[in-house]
Amino acid sequence: MFKIRHYELHPELFYDPDTHLWLRVEGNRARVGLDPLEQETRGAFVVIQLAKPGQKLSRGEAMGTVEAEKYVGSLQAPVSGRVAAVNPAVLTNPRLVNSDPYGEGWLLELEMSNFQSERAHLLTGEETLRDWYQAEIRKYEDWGWLAES
Repeated sequence: MFKIRHYELHPELFYDPDTHLWLRVEGNRARVGLDPLEQETRGAFVVIQLAKPGQKLSRGEAMGTVEAEKYVGSLQAPVSGRVAAVNPAVLTNPRLVNSDPYGEGWLLELEMSNFQSERAHLLTGEETLRDWYQAEIRKYEDWGWLAES
């Protein structure tokens, strides 16, 4: 784990730069959650609805919806696969996404069907993540989504 400002990143995880979702990959399964920058700019989550176990998803397809203090919208699947599990804790306590994004605040698990070709869209490793996240922070500041520090 390393930090950029107060944001924790895990270089062993994969991150989708389009959705700010992280993936913890083990074999053909991936546990998926929202990264700290994205969850901070959305505000406190109040409602999370996720695809049902067994549902097949393609990369970019809606895998659920969220309502937060500053955002209402869909979550897009970072990779293709079948929903293997949904985290019941975030359905009953959506703020876990804010308080523990890499732990109890995970969203769902996917049995990936096309990871070898789709991994090219994902970022991993400290150097790559550091460059991307610093650029994202600057972009969010330019948009007025973050106070400049």
